[in-house]
Amino acid sequence: MALIQLKKGLWYAIWFLLGVCTIMVSGLALHSESRIRLQAWLDSDKKELLATLSADLLGNGSQFKILKYGTSRGIIVEVLAPSENEAGAFQFIDRIFIPDPHDGFFSINTHATRLAIVDVDEDGQPEILAPSFDDKLVAHLNTLRLDPDTRRLELVRPKSSSE
Repeated sequence: MALIQLKKGLWYAIWFLLGVCTIMVSGLALHSESRIRLQAWLDSDKKELLATLSADLLGNGSQFKILKYGTSRGIIVEVLAPSENEAGAFQFIDRIFIPDPHDGFFSINTHATRLAIVDVDEDGQPEILAPSFDDKLVAHLNTLRLDPDTRRLELVRPKSSSE
């Protein structure tokens, strides 16, 4: 008899928990901010391709691919080089993470863009411009360059007036 009452109590507990879960899921589904946060948490590892460019970043005639991705944690800029083994294929070179959570764009030569290649300091090596916005929606124009020796992406800092 005690076993039957234990099973009956277990069934009540299971039904109670199912009811509570149903109410919680319904509440999440109806509350849009909670739903958006849950989706962002579940999709946290997804990357959204925002922009692509091809450019000769080292001045040697090789057309590198530059990719700009958006994630829930920030912006990622990747550089791919033409593969030496396979025609038309590319190999990963480097990536840099920009912690600003919002993608940005700016106007260059009367065209709005999310990613641009410009020789900012006029040294003969083009820089990658990747605009973004921080949490307070302050705009940032991130300037990156591919180091020709190490083939690593670097964030270019503006030179101070004392230099």
